[in-house]
Amino acid sequence: MLENLLWKLKRKGFYIDLDEDYAFPGKKGAVRPNVYVMQAAIENYCLQNNHTIKYLRKQEPIRFRLDGKEIYTAKLQFFWRGRASYVIHCQQWKEE
Repeated sequence: MLENLLWKLKRKGFYIDLDEDYAFPGKKGAVRPNVYVMQAAIENYCLQNNHTIKYLRKQEPIRFRLDGKEIYTAKLQFFWRGRASYVIHCQQWKEE
């Protein structure tokens, strides 16, 4: 049990910004991003940062393996940075 708690404290995570059309829910005509928008944002992030990705689960929460190593889970998260916006929060997932 203590081992799991220590692992949770050490795990990696990062945020991926969405295109402006999806990021700001208060914007006129904005819609809540779906899994296809999230997958596109994750793939674009990987292309820009020279990462490889392999999906393990394509429904929310999305689960993927980054660079053939760590597994991450991706969830849509409401975030405040001057105004409300959506981001994708990717958090390292412990393999069972």
